[in-house]
Amino acid sequence: MRNWSNQTYKQLTDFCWILISVIVIGMALWWLMQRPIFWLKGIDVSIVGNDSVVSAYSITKRLKNRIRGTYFTVDISEIRDALIDIPWVKNVSVTRIWPNRIAIELTLHKAIALWGEGEVLTEDGSIFHTNTAIADSEDSLPLLIGSKEKAQIIYERYKLLEEVCSKQGFVAKSLELNEFGGWILNVRRQSGSPLSIVFGTYETTVGMESKLNRILFELPSIQSYLGSEPQRIDARYDRGVAIKRSQQLEVKESVGEK
Repeated sequence: MRNWSNQTYKQLTDFCWILISVIVIGMALWWLMQRPIFWLKGIDVSIVGNDSVVSAYSITKRLKNRIRGTYFTVDISEIRDALIDIPWVKNVSVTRIWPNRIAIELTLHKAIALWGEGEVLTEDGSIFHTNTAIADSEDSLPLLIGSKEKAQIIYERYKLLEEVCSKQGFVAKSLELNEFGGWILNVRRQSGSPLSIVFGTYETTVGMESKLNRILFELPSIQSYLGSEPQRIDARYDRGVAIKRSQQLEVKESVGEK
């Protein structure tokens, strides 16, 4: 059996001392990390967006039994995963604050429209169930209805029609795309009464803008002719429109294109 050289013994001894040192330092660090000064004392939560849609209760409920350990050992990714599942939450940032706190920043989706019944459409195209009364606390969101696959198309069409309405003193309240019944735009007049305007399913954006401009411009004349405010105007015709009075009486094709 070959004897080890002095150099080999020296290298082995050095390695053993290094290993012992690493173990001792590791145990010391672990002991230090468990000191009461590093036990988590609080959480700072900030919300970017409409903070009325996410309650402190919902955050507390989500984090129950998930925040454990100390400043060093708390699982940041677990906290983030628990909060990112809240429908309104778009992004979550979790950071440690020396020596015993953590900070959570929630970035919320921005609702751009109510969608169907009990849902909202957000700026990135997400659609989810929520308390729409809270989401639309200022009564300023339009109502959009249609196939979810066409949500972005419906919203973009609504924005164009909304601009036309706004220029003529009307408020566009809702837009529906019904594959069989066409586009249905509901507007509010200066008098406050509602008016439905129907366009063909395959009507182009330019065509809808042109027809809407003309209808709103001639609405006083239409009202004068009828003797009352129209309830519904069907603009799916090439040479005119069909009008339903507020008294539920149908009027023949009446306002032709000039």
